[in-house]
Amino acid sequence: MVVEILHKSLTEKVYEKIKDEILSGSLKLGGRLVYENLGKEWGVSLTPWREAIIKLKQEGLVEEVSRGGFYVKLFSIKEIEEMYDIREWLEGLAINLAIPRINKKEMKTLFQVYNKFEDSIKNKDINSCIMNDFQFHKYLVKFSKNKRLLAIMETFNIQLVSILRTGPYYLELVNSYLKEHFSIIEAIKNKNTVLAEKLIRSHIKNGKILILKTIKKHE
Repeated sequence: MVVEILHKSLTEKVYEKIKDEILSGSLKLGGRLVYENLGKEWGVSLTPWREAIIKLKQEGLVEEVSRGGFYVKLFSIKEIEEMYDIREWLEGLAINLAIPRINKKEMKTLFQVYNKFEDSIKNKDINSCIMNDFQFHKYLVKFSKNKRLLAIMETFNIQLVSILRTGPYYLELVNSYLKEHFSIIEAIKNKNTVLAEKLIRSHIKNGKILILKTIKKHE
């Protein structure tokens, strides 16, 4: 039993290590994940390595190519469009659930994340920008108090973080994102459910248009 727990713990550590490398941009989208290059370097055996890779595959961050091994998922334009379309509807639902339930402490959290996002933009810190953007949307869903919705949205948001890490062009978009975040927070504070849903859906729709346009420009 002890051995099993330790083994699971090692698998989880490898999983977190690979995931962090993907989300930090150290492992590039489309790059091959080779045990001989990474697993041995990190000093882990093949079994926890493969189990971690399978878990990442289930989350959509890794894909398996027939007879070609495992690769960091490179999302197509259509896949990105689909993720944004789903997020638009689910975050609209989340904000409807959140507004009647959100408390003063949670409102303060949203403003704090907004301020951190603003600071990271001023510092042109792409990693901090992405994570604060991610945190804003995560909290919106978290404050809906719907655990199933949060679990679904975390998968989409993690995949989108991996996409946004692909280049500095994200910084071209953040000023418009920041203004929209503030408007959404104000609508939530004023308990204006109709406006808040309209703003979050418009925000995600605009984000889709901007990110696809920018990706195509930099191809």
